[in-house]
Formats: sequence, C-alpha cells, structure tokens
Amino acid sequence: MAITAFETARAMGDALLYDGRRCAGALFPPACASPRDGEYADSRVECALEPGAHAVLHVRLRFQQTQLQVVRRWTAEGGVEPVPALLLGNVEHRTRNGSLAREVDAVLPAAELTAHPTRVPFVVGGAERAEQLGDVGELVRVTWPLTGELRVSALPLDQGVHLRAEAANTTEWYEPDASTADTLRHAMLAAHLVLAVNSGRFTSPVEQPVRPREPGERCAHQRLWPVLLDDGSALLATPVPPDP
Repeated sequence: MAITAFETARAMGDALLYDGRRCAGALFPPACASPRDGEYADSRVECALEPGAHAVLHVRLRFQQTQLQVVRRWTAEGGVEPVPALLLGNVEHRTRNGSLAREVDAVLPAAELTAHPTRVPFVVGGAERAEQLGDVGELVRVTWPLTGELRVSALPLDQGVHLRAEAANTTEWYEPDASTADTLRHAMLAAHLVLAVNSGRFTSPVEQPVRPREPGERCAHQRLWPVLLDDGSALLATPVPPDP
C-alpha cells in the first residue's frame, strides 16, 4: 500500500513548478505571512475516509528547504571572501540558491481520529557545512532552522469520517526589511501532503462532497487540493498555484 502510494505521490510532488517569484505551496513564518499578497503560514485539505478494520492512517508532509551555496576564495591575508564563481580544474563552483527535500511523518490509528485531534510538532535544524576546494577556497552550504506542525482531526459521518489534515510553518522569525530571498530561507517551499490508509479508502469530493465545518467558513480546502491515488487507498494534497 504505502510504497506504491508514496512513490507515486513523490513523483507527482517533485513535478511541482516554480512561478519564478516563489514556489506554489510555500508556507511562511506566521509573522511574515501576508494573506493579502497570497502568502500564508498554513494550508489544509479535507476529505472523507471510509476506514476498514484496524485501519492505520499515514500522513506525510513533504517540502523543500532553501539551501544557500556560497563560494569563498582565500585572500592574500589568509582570510576568505565570497565570490560569484570559482574554477577548480574543469569544474566551476558558483554561489547560488538550492534546496533540500524534507519529509515529516505521522502514523495514526484511524479509530482514534475522532476522539483525539493530533498535533505533531517538528524541527528542521539549520546547518553550515564547509567543503575545501583545494588550496584556493571553500564551498559553504547553509540552511536555516525551521519549525512546523502537522495537525490531523476527524468528525464522524454516517459512513466513515470527515478528515482534516493541516500543515503549518511555526518558525519564529521576522525581519521588517528582509528581502524575498531572505524570507524564503525560512519558508517551507512546495509543501504538500500525502495520506495513505492500509485498510479502507478515501472518497472523492464528487462521491461525498466535503463542506465547511463551521458557519462562515469559506471552503473546506485551503491552498491544497485532493487527488486520489491507488484506487482511493491514498490521496495527494497538491498545492494550488498562487495567482499570477
């Protein structure tokens, strides 16, 4: 069940496209979020689940973390200075932004979902790793710490449960004059969810439409859209691209 579903979801998730300014599905630190500009700290998907006997729900959050690659050259004084590029042999090393794939998992008994809403906090530590480039300089890769939370809850239906899964960036970071590049270093890029159940099935919104839980809620899904996989045993919640 899980291997096929998660491999399929991985291939689909890895195909998410960047819009040139920020990635679809970016979750920003709460203090940096600007709904007016289409920038949020969290996203959620809702769906109907018909669990089988002894069903276990597996929720996986996948996102990209920005990694800055800085090239530094040794100076005559014995220090280092950043440079746009450094040629070593036939290999050119460049200062640039990259990214690292991250995954966070939660495994929950389906029978307990309605009684116990679950929060799974997580931490992705920052790091700085240096690689010597012969006797001419060094290559430094830098990531910044992130904190986040997975939230899963359910309400009983006549047949199955109404499931809600949320992903949130809870990083405490804010700089009033920060550039877009600086802010994205503290964001979770291309954040999407994969849900899989070992017994039972998810149903499409056409079979069992998902409605807002509270009066006044605008919609059940927020910035994620469900796509059924493996005949309903899994679901990919893919980001809705930001408005151009």
